[in-house]
Amino acid sequence: PVVRRYAPAERAELTGGTPDDWGRESWEIARSFVYPTAFDSEDVCAAPLPEKTALSQEDIVRGVPIAKRRVQQAGLRIADLLTSAFAPGPLVVPEEPRR
Repeated sequence: PVVRRYAPAERAELTGGTPDDWGRESWEIARSFVYPTAFDSEDVCAAPLPEKTALSQEDIVRGVPIAKRRVQQAGLRIADLLTSAFAPGPLVVPEEPRR
C-alpha cells in the first residue's frame, strides 16, 4: 500500500537516528550490498573495476526489500521533520554543526 498507518513501535524503529546516521546507513548499504553485487567482488577497492556493469534479475529481486525499506524510512523521516518544523510554538534554535 502507498498509504498506511504504522504501529508506534514500528514507526520508532523506522524513524530513529539523525540525518548523519541516515547517511551512514546508506553508505553501509552501498558498501555491503550495492557495490559488491554490481561488481561481483567483496572488495571493490582492491581490484580494477569494469567501466560497465549490469545487475541480474536475481540481484534486483534481492535489492527490492532494501529499497522498499529505505523508501519507508525516508517517507516517515521526512514526515517527522515536517511535523517538527511546522509545530506550533517558539522556533527552535538549530544545533551547531558537528566538526
